[in-house]
Amino acid sequence: MTVAAPRGRLVRRVESWTPDAGRAFGETCAVEARQRVERSPELKPHAEHSEQNAATAPVVAAFIAARLAELQDGPAGYEEERARQARWLADFLDLRS
Repeated sequence: MTVAAPRGRLVRRVESWTPDAGRAFGETCAVEARQRVERSPELKPHAEHSEQNAATAPVVAAFIAARLAELQDGPAGYEEERARQARWLADFLDLRS
């Protein structure tokens, strides 16, 4: 079952969110941004910015990846990338219960 909402609120600490988890999440978003450059080379500076933020500001890397998806594929691309990120987080952080 998938649940989607326009916003949410954490109700408990997510113990599995660690600095290593943040870096892994940032890197997966930077990889997505780099792949988009293959189709749209003009996005390279933005993908590089995502890479620069992957380890220290993974949320920034995630936002950049979503915006690049939107630039390529419109609002549906943005939503698809955010859904991919949500699935990654749920799987990596073992939040599916």
